[in-house]
Amino acid sequence: MPYVFEVPTTLEALHDMIGNFASTGSDVSLIVQRIHAANSVRLDKNNKEKMQNFYDVLLRRFVEVGDAIYTSGDGGPELGRYDQLNALTQTLYAMAQDSPQCASAVFGRRLGIMQKALAKRLRDAEFIAADDEDAPSAWPSTGALLLLQALSHIFPVTNLRHVVVTPALIFLSQTVAQCPIRSLDDVVMGLFCSGLIIEYTKDAKRLAPEALAFISGALRLFSNKAEAATEAAAVPSFELAVRN
Repeated sequence: MPYVFEVPTTLEALHDMIGNFASTGSDVSLIVQRIHAANSVRLDKNNKEKMQNFYDVLLRRFVEVGDAIYTSGDGGPELGRYDQLNALTQTLYAMAQDSPQCASAVFGRRLGIMQKALAKRLRDAEFIAADDEDAPSAWPSTGALLLLQALSHIFPVTNLRHVVVTPALIFLSQTVAQCPIRSLDDVVMGLFCSGLIIEYTKDAKRLAPEALAFISGALRLFSNKAEAATEAAAVPSFELAVRN
Protein backbone atom coordinates (compact mmCIF):
# COMPACT_ATOMS: atom_id res chain seq x y z
CA MET A 1 0.00 0.00 0.00
CA PRO A 2 1.45 3.42 -0.94
CA TYR A 3 2.19 5.96 1.78
CA VAL A 4 1.06 8.88 -0.38
CA PHE A 5 -2.30 8.98 -2.15
CA GLU A 6 -3.85 11.54 -4.47
CA VAL A 7 -7.08 13.07 -3.19
CA PRO A 8 -10.08 11.28 -4.75
CA THR A 9 -12.55 13.77 -6.20
CA THR A 10 -15.60 11.48 -6.06
CA LEU A 11 -16.89 8.66 -3.88
CA GLU A 12 -16.46 6.31 -6.84
CA ALA A 13 -12.78 7.27 -7.06
CA LEU A 14 -12.37 6.48 -3.37
CA HIS A 15 -14.06 3.12 -3.94
CA ASP A 16 -11.56 2.40 -6.72
CA MET A 17 -8.68 3.12 -4.33
CA ILE A 18 -10.23 0.85 -1.73
CA GLY A 19 -10.71 -1.91 -4.29
CA ASN A 20 -7.09 -1.67 -5.43
CA PHE A 21 -5.27 -1.35 -2.11
CA ALA A 22 -7.53 -2.52 0.75
CA SER A 23 -8.41 -6.03 1.81
CA THR A 24 -9.85 -5.27 5.26
CA GLY A 25 -11.75 -2.51 7.02
CA SER A 26 -8.53 -1.49 8.76
CA ASP A 27 -6.88 -0.98 5.37
CA VAL A 28 -9.76 1.27 4.32
CA SER A 29 -9.31 3.43 7.41
CA LEU A 30 -5.56 3.58 6.81
CA ILE A 31 -6.07 4.78 3.23
CA VAL A 32 -8.36 7.59 4.41
CA GLN A 33 -5.89 8.61 7.10
CA ARG A 34 -2.98 8.66 4.65
CA ILE A 35 -4.93 10.75 2.15
CA HIS A 36 -5.54 13.32 4.87
CA ALA A 37 -1.99 13.19 6.21
CA ALA A 38 -0.38 13.66 2.79
CA ASN A 39 -2.71 16.41 1.61
CA SER A 40 -3.58 18.30 4.79
CA VAL A 41 -4.32 22.01 4.58
CA ARG A 42 -1.75 22.47 7.35
CA LEU A 43 0.95 21.29 4.92
CA ASP A 44 -0.13 23.46 2.00
CA LYS A 45 -2.89 26.05 1.93
CA ASN A 46 -3.37 25.31 -1.77
CA ASN A 47 -4.86 21.95 -0.73
CA LYS A 48 -7.88 23.73 0.67
CA GLU A 49 -10.19 23.28 -2.31
CA LYS A 50 -9.48 19.60 -2.95
CA MET A 51 -9.67 18.73 0.76
CA GLN A 52 -12.99 20.55 1.00
CA ASN A 53 -14.26 18.30 -1.78
CA PHE A 54 -12.74 15.27 -0.05
CA TYR A 55 -14.65 16.19 3.12
CA ASP A 56 -17.93 15.75 1.25
CA VAL A 57 -16.68 12.42 -0.14
CA LEU A 58 -16.01 11.24 3.41
CA LEU A 59 -19.47 12.33 4.58
CA ARG A 60 -21.04 10.28 1.80
CA ARG A 61 -18.76 7.35 2.64
CA PHE A 62 -19.84 7.59 6.29
CA VAL A 63 -23.53 7.39 5.37
CA GLU A 64 -22.85 4.47 3.04
CA VAL A 65 -21.03 2.45 5.71
CA GLY A 66 -23.74 3.30 8.26
CA ASP A 67 -26.46 2.06 5.90
CA ALA A 68 -24.46 -1.14 5.36
CA ILE A 69 -24.45 -1.70 9.13
CA TYR A 70 -28.26 -1.58 9.09
CA THR A 71 -28.56 -4.11 6.26
CA SER A 72 -25.58 -6.40 6.94
CA GLY A 73 -24.23 -5.67 10.43
CA ASP A 74 -20.63 -4.97 11.42
CA GLY A 75 -19.21 -7.48 8.95
CA GLY A 76 -16.94 -9.16 11.50
CA PRO A 77 -13.22 -8.52 12.06
CA GLU A 78 -12.53 -8.42 8.32
CA LEU A 79 -14.83 -5.50 7.52
CA GLY A 80 -15.23 -3.91 10.96
CA ARG A 81 -17.75 -1.31 9.86
CA TYR A 82 -18.08 0.19 13.36
CA ASP A 83 -14.31 0.67 13.49
CA GLN A 84 -14.46 2.27 10.04
CA LEU A 85 -17.03 4.77 11.31
CA ASN A 86 -14.86 5.55 14.35
CA ALA A 87 -11.85 6.15 12.09
CA LEU A 88 -13.91 8.31 9.73
CA THR A 89 -15.16 10.38 12.65
CA GLN A 90 -11.58 10.98 13.80
CA THR A 91 -10.53 12.07 10.30
CA LEU A 92 -13.57 14.32 9.91
CA TYR A 93 -12.77 15.92 13.26
CA ALA A 94 -9.11 16.43 12.33
CA MET A 95 -10.08 18.01 9.00
CA ALA A 96 -12.58 20.26 10.78
CA GLN A 97 -9.73 21.45 13.01
CA ASP A 98 -7.55 22.07 9.94
CA SER A 99 -10.17 24.23 8.22
CA PRO A 100 -13.30 24.89 10.33
CA GLN A 101 -15.00 27.13 7.77
CA CYS A 102 -14.65 24.61 4.94
CA ALA A 103 -15.85 21.73 7.10
CA SER A 104 -18.84 23.76 8.30
CA ALA A 105 -19.76 24.75 4.74
CA VAL A 106 -19.59 21.17 3.45
CA PHE A 107 -21.52 19.75 6.40
CA GLY A 108 -24.11 22.50 6.01
CA ARG A 109 -24.64 21.60 2.34
CA ARG A 110 -25.00 17.93 3.25
CA LEU A 111 -27.63 18.86 5.85
CA GLY A 112 -29.46 20.85 3.17
CA ILE A 113 -29.55 17.75 0.95
CA MET A 114 -30.87 15.68 3.85
CA GLN A 115 -33.52 18.31 4.56
CA LYS A 116 -34.76 18.30 0.96
CA ALA A 117 -34.88 14.48 0.97
CA LEU A 118 -36.90 14.52 4.20
CA ALA A 119 -39.37 17.04 2.76
CA LYS A 120 -39.89 14.82 -0.29
CA ARG A 121 -40.46 11.71 1.83
CA LEU A 122 -42.98 13.57 3.99
CA ARG A 123 -44.86 14.72 0.90
CA ASP A 124 -44.89 11.18 -0.50
CA ALA A 125 -46.08 9.80 2.86
CA GLU A 126 -49.28 11.83 2.61
CA PHE A 127 -50.38 9.71 -0.36
CA ILE A 128 -49.61 6.32 1.22
CA ALA A 129 -52.43 4.32 2.80
CA ALA A 130 -52.14 3.82 6.56
CA ASP A 131 -52.34 0.02 6.20
CA ASP A 132 -49.71 -0.25 3.43
CA GLU A 133 -47.06 -2.46 5.06
CA ASP A 134 -44.71 -2.23 2.06
CA ALA A 135 -44.60 1.56 2.07
CA PRO A 136 -41.08 3.05 2.38
CA SER A 137 -40.27 4.72 5.66
CA ALA A 138 -40.20 8.50 5.78
CA TRP A 139 -37.45 8.42 8.40
CA PRO A 140 -33.80 9.14 7.52
CA SER A 141 -31.52 6.17 6.93
CA THR A 142 -29.37 4.64 9.65
CA GLY A 143 -26.25 6.05 8.01
CA ALA A 144 -27.66 9.58 8.02
CA LEU A 145 -28.59 9.34 11.71
CA LEU A 146 -25.17 7.95 12.63
CA LEU A 147 -23.60 10.88 10.78
CA LEU A 148 -25.69 13.26 12.89
CA GLN A 149 -24.46 11.45 15.98
CA ALA A 150 -20.86 11.91 14.83
CA LEU A 151 -21.59 15.60 14.20
CA SER A 152 -21.92 16.23 17.93
CA HIS A 153 -18.33 14.99 18.37
CA ILE A 154 -16.97 17.15 15.54
CA PHE A 155 -18.58 20.53 16.26
CA PRO A 156 -19.42 22.23 19.59
CA VAL A 157 -23.02 21.63 20.67
CA THR A 158 -22.99 24.06 23.60
CA ASN A 159 -22.99 27.22 21.45
CA LEU A 160 -26.23 29.18 21.49
CA ARG A 161 -26.16 29.19 17.70
CA HIS A 162 -23.87 27.23 15.39
CA VAL A 163 -23.79 27.15 11.61
CA VAL A 164 -23.92 23.32 11.55
CA VAL A 165 -25.30 22.15 14.89
CA THR A 166 -28.35 24.45 14.88
CA PRO A 167 -29.62 23.28 11.44
CA ALA A 168 -28.94 19.67 12.47
CA LEU A 169 -31.00 20.16 15.63
CA ILE A 170 -33.85 21.68 13.63
CA PHE A 171 -33.68 18.77 11.18
CA LEU A 172 -33.88 16.20 14.00
CA SER A 173 -36.73 18.07 15.68
CA GLN A 174 -38.72 18.18 12.44
CA THR A 175 -38.04 14.49 11.90
CA VAL A 176 -39.44 13.32 15.25
CA ALA A 177 -42.36 15.76 15.04
CA GLN A 178 -43.54 15.00 11.51
CA CYS A 179 -42.38 11.57 10.35
CA PRO A 180 -45.21 9.01 10.59
CA ILE A 181 -44.83 5.85 12.68
CA ARG A 182 -45.66 2.80 10.55
CA SER A 183 -43.52 0.07 12.11
CA LEU A 184 -41.40 -0.86 15.09
CA ASP A 185 -38.33 0.23 13.12
CA ASP A 186 -39.82 3.73 12.90
CA VAL A 187 -40.29 3.79 16.68
CA VAL A 188 -36.64 2.79 17.11
CA MET A 189 -35.53 5.50 14.68
CA GLY A 190 -37.63 8.05 16.55
CA LEU A 191 -36.17 7.10 19.90
CA PHE A 192 -32.66 7.29 18.43
CA CYS A 193 -33.40 10.77 17.03
CA SER A 194 -34.83 11.82 20.39
CA GLY A 195 -31.67 10.61 22.09
CA LEU A 196 -29.58 12.66 19.68
CA ILE A 197 -31.65 15.78 20.35
CA ILE A 198 -31.16 15.33 24.09
CA GLU A 199 -27.44 14.72 23.52
CA TYR A 200 -27.23 17.99 21.56
CA THR A 201 -29.05 20.01 24.22
CA LYS A 202 -28.17 18.52 27.61
CA ASP A 203 -24.75 20.17 28.05
CA ALA A 204 -26.21 23.56 27.12
CA LYS A 205 -29.06 22.88 29.59
CA ARG A 206 -31.71 23.54 26.96
CA LEU A 207 -35.15 21.97 26.78
CA ALA A 208 -35.92 19.55 23.93
CA PRO A 209 -39.74 19.54 23.65
CA GLU A 210 -39.92 17.48 20.43
CA ALA A 211 -37.77 14.71 21.92
CA LEU A 212 -39.77 14.64 25.17
CA ALA A 213 -43.04 14.61 23.23
CA PHE A 214 -41.90 11.67 21.11
CA ILE A 215 -40.70 9.66 24.10
CA SER A 216 -44.01 10.38 25.83
CA GLY A 217 -45.89 9.16 22.74
CA ALA A 218 -43.79 6.00 22.59
CA LEU A 219 -44.60 5.24 26.22
CA ARG A 220 -48.30 5.75 25.53
CA LEU A 221 -48.17 2.92 22.99
CA PHE A 222 -47.75 0.50 25.89
CA SER A 223 -50.92 1.70 27.59
CA ASN A 224 -53.80 -0.74 28.02
CA LYS A 225 -55.85 1.79 26.08
CA ALA A 226 -53.22 2.88 23.58
CA GLU A 227 -55.64 4.45 21.11
CA ALA A 228 -57.19 6.71 23.73
CA ALA A 229 -53.77 7.48 25.23
CA THR A 230 -52.23 8.55 21.94
CA GLU A 231 -55.08 10.94 21.23
CA ALA A 232 -53.58 13.14 23.91
CA ALA A 233 -50.04 12.72 22.59
CA ALA A 234 -48.26 15.83 21.37
CA VAL A 235 -46.89 13.96 18.33
CA PRO A 236 -49.73 13.25 15.86
CA SER A 237 -47.72 10.68 13.85
CA PHE A 238 -48.41 8.08 16.54
CA GLU A 239 -51.99 7.77 15.28
CA LEU A 240 -50.76 5.49 12.47
CA ALA A 241 -48.90 3.31 14.97
CA VAL A 242 -52.11 2.63 16.90
CA ARG A 243 -54.04 1.79 13.74
CA ASN A 244 -51.37 -0.67 12.67
